Amino acid sequence: MSKPSHILPLALGLVLLGASFAAAQTRTPTSPLDNPTANDPTTEPPEEGRPSGPPPGVTPTAPPSVPDSRLPRGAIMPAGAGPAVELDQLLPDGVASAAGMSLQDALERARTGSLTAQRADANARAANAGLTAARLGYMPQVSASFRYTRLSDYTPGTIPAFNTAACLQDLAACQTNPDSFQQNVVLQDPILNQYAMRFSVGVPLSDYIGRQRHALRAAVADADAAEASRLASLQQLELVTTQAYWEVVRARAQLALANESRGVAQERSRQAELQVQTGSATQAQALSASAQASAYDQLIRVAEGRLNVAEMSLRDLLGMEETEPVNLAADLTDLPESEDLDLRELRRAAAAGAPSVEAAQARARAADARADAQRAAMFPSLTAAFGVDYANPNQRIFPQETVFTTTWDAALQVAWSLDGAATSGARLAQQRALAEEQRLAARELELSAGRDAIQAQASLSAALAGVDAQRAAASAAMLNATHASARAQAGVSTELQLRDAEAQRLSARLDLVDALVDAQVAAAQLDVALGRGRVEEDR
Repeated sequence: MSKPSHILPLALGLVLLGASFAAAQTRTPTSPLDNPTANDPTTEPPEEGRPSGPPPGVTPTAPPSVPDSRLPRGAIMPAGAGPAVELDQLLPDGVASAAGMSLQDALERARTGSLTAQRADANARAANAGLTAARLGYMPQVSASFRYTRLSDYTPGTIPAFNTAACLQDLAACQTNPDSFQQNVVLQDPILNQYAMRFSVGVPLSDYIGRQRHALRAAVADADAAEASRLASLQQLELVTTQAYWEVVRARAQLALANESRGVAQERSRQAELQVQTGSATQAQALSASAQASAYDQLIRVAEGRLNVAEMSLRDLLGMEETEPVNLAADLTDLPESEDLDLRELRRAAAAGAPSVEAAQARARAADARADAQRAAMFPSLTAAFGVDYANPNQRIFPQETVFTTTWDAALQVAWSLDGAATSGARLAQQRALAEEQRLAARELELSAGRDAIQAQASLSAALAGVDAQRAAASAAMLNATHASARAQAGVSTELQLRDAEAQRLSARLDLVDALVDAQVAAAQLDVALGRGRVEEDR
């Protein structure tokens, strides 16, 4: 039996392994899982009663090309160590399906199903409706009205009048009693039911060359800004969808690797139990193998949680139902190509292809146009009007008659408002300031787009270099794990050394998945920074 002090390093290694899995929650989005490492095998003391060399009669058969040292995380296979393993051999199976959704299919679905795309489309439609309203502002101001009025009963007014006709017919009586020929005359008989229709046309002559013309300019610029903003939103949606797509692939690869490693650990635990029964292994070694297999359960829980979050994010972006399966046709081995554009040309291309810059410039033009409209409102306005009345009775005719009569009128009006001119002056200054702010914002966005493009190109170059490095490291880790297993079976290495080699293999393969996904995301960032991709087709 081993001394109690011999179990302490094994337990410490498992604790560190479990802690590294738990710390996966705090890693950056590009590296969701930590490096599951074990303790340094050189710290394990030899078991009491067991020689440090191979058993009697056994000749050491460890390959001379595999020294008793392991490549650190991220190390590159040294020159002359042999070619790196093919990517498809380093990656887990079952991550993607040939019949699944490609990245282009996901982007197309996001453009129609995501809330971001729907909001951008609604904003563009609103701006286009405003442009239509501005164009209709050139139409004459035409109005038509109909009015029916019912009057209450009333006694019409009268005036006294001398009946000259009757007096001439009877001069003798008229001369004898002239008062008898006095009578009250009703000026207007009551017309209780009244009908009136009016049709009028007003033409704001001064607005056609002043305020309305500038309002139309502002509406055109607003529509341009809304369309550019829509393209900018689609660009960001394309990037976010690409990131979410590859995050699902990353999470599935991590889960597959964790399950694969747990399966190996469980098999080793089962073999250790059998070796205890035959007396070729100690109970402590069996417990250590069982603890290592259990430690992988925590890693799987972390990977499952990250996969659920990644799939939910992709579902929300694509507008998918919760019951709809997320089948992807991703190919991690299809790497993007590196680009090496001149930095000045890169900045110019980024500024020219940034819809956000175009949106800010269009908003500046709209503010200038509104300022010109306010300036035009400070001057007198000239309006021509024409109207037609068709009424029964017509109020313009006396005495009124219960018949429909048509009359018309024409007017030319000049108006000017002192308080309106003062208000327009203040609004003019406001719109000029807004226009200047948008021009400065456009310049700031140009500079930012150039920096983003330079950063994206550097990130892509670094990511592709990281793929080469992690591929070499994963190849070396797999070779180390294979040789460590052979050496453990031959009795020339310890269980702790074998677990350390397997932990490094898992860590290297996880890092390789991270590097491959980072390369895909970096390529998408460069496309967005340069205004390339599917959004460019909408211009």
